[in-house]
Amino acid sequence: MCLYEYLLRHQDLMLCPSVSQILHNITKHMVKFCWAVEEKSKIDTEYIFTKWLTTIIDLGLDIQAYDVRDVFNKRNETAPAIFDAVRTRQLRICQQFEDLKHGCSLKELQDAIESGDLNVSTCDIGGGFLTHISAAYDRSDVLQWLVENKNQSLNTLDAPGANSVASSRV
Repeated sequence: MCLYEYLLRHQDLMLCPSVSQILHNITKHMVKFCWAVEEKSKIDTEYIFTKWLTTIIDLGLDIQAYDVRDVFNKRNETAPAIFDAVRTRQLRICQQFEDLKHGCSLKELQDAIESGDLNVSTCDIGGGFLTHISAAYDRSDVLQWLVENKNQSLNTLDAPGANSVASSRV
């Protein structure tokens, strides 16, 4: 099982400060790893670095406070730009979750998902999926669309271990 699959199955770990710190350190070492690989092969290290960062933000880990600039140097000039782009993507995702909480239209959310700006399996920084946030903010229109059109389950557990029904306002 790869690290991504493990983290996906154990998202509750994402809320643990020590795990968050470990992933931060892995991210710092990922840059150094990419340099070493790049020097010895033709592997697309930009893809590896981007995929890693995208994976951890999709799992709900906040990378906004990450300080990895100390590991960048002239050998890897594109890494800071990649990191900044993924950081900006996470801010956009956070804003989309906030918009959902505060009444964006179903059409706006559908457009974001269909355009690829938002993935239905992405978590917010607290580890909640779109189904959890929709249930928690009484967005039955969004919840119904996610279940019927995007095959999302109400039984998927968020980082704290609750399903969408448990997240709903009763």
